[in-house]
Amino acid sequence: MVNLEKLSTDEVNNKPFLINQIFDLYGDVPGEFYSYKYNGEDRWLYRDELYCTILGLEGEYIVYTSFMLNEDYELSYMEFDEFSAALNKNGEMLLWNEEKDVAESITMKERNESACVNELDGIIIHHQVNIKTGEELLISYKALYRRDPDYYQSLFTNPFIYSFINGSKVEQYMQFRTSTDYRSYDLITIKEFGLSEFLQKGAYELQKEKSITRYFKIRGQLADGTCLLFYPLFKGYTEDQMDEILKEKGFSREVNDYILDYYNGNYLECTEYKDLAEAIKEYDKINHNDKKLEKVSGDKSANN
Repeated sequence: MVNLEKLSTDEVNNKPFLINQIFDLYGDVPGEFYSYKYNGEDRWLYRDELYCTILGLEGEYIVYTSFMLNEDYELSYMEFDEFSAALNKNGEMLLWNEEKDVAESITMKERNESACVNELDGIIIHHQVNIKTGEELLISYKALYRRDPDYYQSLFTNPFIYSFINGSKVEQYMQFRTSTDYRSYDLITIKEFGLSEFLQKGAYELQKEKSITRYFKIRGQLADGTCLLFYPLFKGYTEDQMDEILKEKGFSREVNDYILDYYNGNYLECTEYKDLAEAIKEYDKINHNDKKLEKVSGDKSANN
């Protein structure tokens, strides 16, 4: 448990580097300073209502990072070296890199028993939000369900459903796999190459592979959850073609390693942020601060 000790005015004045650093960052120092130890190291916390900044010393250098709480003492924003994370209006923590226009999250959910195939009773959802356009993308992957899963790149190689959400408009594309053993293989080949080419060369000669994967737009859904694709009446998209559609919309199937590291618990900062959130809540409770936290004015909020 982190124990916060509020610094007096004299104690703060005896550490001018604290005031100077906060002033350099924010142009003002209206908040309060606290000291604490973490893993045996001296730390300082600057708190301006919701917004908090951690300061420490590494040799001659001052290191700092920031986080934000909501009115219920829950983490609503966190800074990391490669990215930032913030809660959206739905309570979902989204990660983004300043060099990209897309915020992302990963979640695993348990599937209905009737939807499970080959014991893959879970589904991983890679949620992306285009910050510029507001359009959203959900890429779903079948997986073994785990309550506290570890995520690996190999789990994100075979998309099952693409869901594009733009306001009230939703378009979904579902994976359809077939092979030379099924008539659907021939029907899709005829749709793509024409009957004449199919009769002259045969399906395998045209497709160049025994098994093919296409993505068809979901046209409807039955009461039991069965999706209606109406292949081969409508166009089926290859994996490469779906990648091009994603690229045009500013999305990608790529899952950066820092996202996996975050969800796999490899960032020690997360633990310190959570510990400090609890410590601040406890400090306010002990000091009879029953007033809800209030959001500070200005541009410090990073919520999307």
